[in-house]
Amino acid sequence: MTHLASSKFRFRSLCLVGSLYYFIPLSALDRSIPVRALTGKMTFQWGVAGAAYQIEGAHDADGKARSIWDDFCKVPGAISDGTSAEVACDFYHRYEEDIELARAAGFKHFRMSISWPRVIRDDGQPNEAGIAYYSKVLDALEKAGMEPCVTLYHWDLPSSLQTAEMPGWMSPQIIDKFMAYATLCFERFAGRVPMWITFNEPAVFVFGGYQGGWNAPGVRQSVAEALVAVRHVLLAHAKVVALYRSRFQNGDKTKKIGITLNTRHYKAVDASDTAAKGAQHMLEDRIACWSDPVVFGDFPESFKATHGGSTALGLSKLEQEALRGSIDFLGINYYTTSGIQEDSPAGAGSAWKVVELGEASGASWLHSYPQGLIELLRWLSGRYPGLDVVITENGFCTPGDDPKAVEDDVRVRYYQDHTNIVKQAIDEGLPLRGYFAWTLLDNFEWAGGYEERFGMVHVDFNDKMLPRTVKSSYRWWQQFLEKS
Repeated sequence: MTHLASSKFRFRSLCLVGSLYYFIPLSALDRSIPVRALTGKMTFQWGVAGAAYQIEGAHDADGKARSIWDDFCKVPGAISDGTSAEVACDFYHRYEEDIELARAAGFKHFRMSISWPRVIRDDGQPNEAGIAYYSKVLDALEKAGMEPCVTLYHWDLPSSLQTAEMPGWMSPQIIDKFMAYATLCFERFAGRVPMWITFNEPAVFVFGGYQGGWNAPGVRQSVAEALVAVRHVLLAHAKVVALYRSRFQNGDKTKKIGITLNTRHYKAVDASDTAAKGAQHMLEDRIACWSDPVVFGDFPESFKATHGGSTALGLSKLEQEALRGSIDFLGINYYTTSGIQEDSPAGAGSAWKVVELGEASGASWLHSYPQGLIELLRWLSGRYPGLDVVITENGFCTPGDDPKAVEDDVRVRYYQDHTNIVKQAIDEGLPLRGYFAWTLLDNFEWAGGYEERFGMVHVDFNDKMLPRTVKSSYRWWQQFLEKS
């Protein structure tokens, strides 16, 4: 079993509390959690999410530099169907049409990402044409009455930063490179973007890209070696958040910055102590190893024990202080839940195993298990009392060759079940502040190519015109959002 089991592994007005720090004792962990107390109000965020590399295409248009995913797509066998994202959905040229689709569905919030190699040239200078493109996208969103949530890093590192001399996230130099990129984005767009995410699913691009090799840049090495990249990502996050808060947020309670983690819930499915301990171990090993540092300033003790020989996990006092409280909200991408059960006769040992739960999808790793979402939200609320949580991705995939692709009743059921859980979480008083559906368009699903379809709008990739056809799930969202 690799460190990550899969590539994804990926109504009302609510009062928010948060912009000055106060401390709540967390007795279970003997730590305190800095919570940013906002005094204003905001409506719950119903949004739709997407990512630049998966939809934009235009891989070399208007001065765009190459990314590690452009390179990875050229590696034989790297993409399951042998395709690439050179054209993808051509959102680069059709953004107005696609934003109108999102508006017509009733969404008021639009999660997007900026492509690093589109806005910064290989020589480190701004690419003004790429910057102008994102400005036009923000114009279109404003015209449509939609609020942007922008992810700085959704996996498409410039190829010029992944070389023998500069090995991407394995190099400490990447921290200052990311800082320079983020500074440019903030300087050009911060006044128009109220919600920022530093990294999307860092565990996936670190362990998938720098350990397992199934994601770009395709490096295969030990988990211990990949932990160096974990350290650099976290320190880069802390540095960028400090920049944003000091120069661009300036105490504005309507502006927020956070990080998005890939999550699945792990639950004991038998009554054994072994299963209970196994579920807690997996939650800490896969989620808290990222969320604890940005909340408490350090890794979970269990994670440090598992990787006891790693110097990468030894954070200095200054690094811990920089990380501690470095999010205004925690973004979670939730798709599925795994069960944990004892894997030996009662009393004969302490081994446990992972089992799949719920209805299967078009991807082996994804089963629909909505109850796991409320259980995960409760677990997060118990570990981090008062911390705002936003579901930044939630969706269901069907096969690319599904003959009834537009009549996606299974996806409708998935959204129905999970939005019911969202309402339940709100009714329970859990600090859930938003939900973004993944995704608007069928798109390039990384190493899965076009074999997995998550869109509520069908895109015919066999037709050069890339026609869009709304699915049953799109119409369901229209009806749902009209009533919400």
